[in-house]
Amino acid sequence: MKPFFMVYVECGNSPRKQHETLELAQKEAERLCRKEQKPAYVLMALMRCSILDQPMMWESIGEDVHGRVVKKSERPPLIIEESG
Repeated sequence: MKPFFMVYVECGNSPRKQHETLELAQKEAERLCRKEQKPAYVLMALMRCSILDQPMMWESIGEDVHGRVVKKSERPPLIIEESG
């Protein structure tokens, strides 16, 4: 699974649309910020929790903007490690 981005408008509804690139999400954030006259945040998905595994597993779906990746674990990790 590839990382994806979503846009949240302050005091708005939950994000609904996934954007494949940071640039697309930034454009959408700008559009919504102008339309709603409120701050908009670009969110990046880093991990997913899967109930298909027992025990429940957390796994990385990509690197963050600093090139760090979160390792697979049974609990949400507290430390983000450098990739490589």
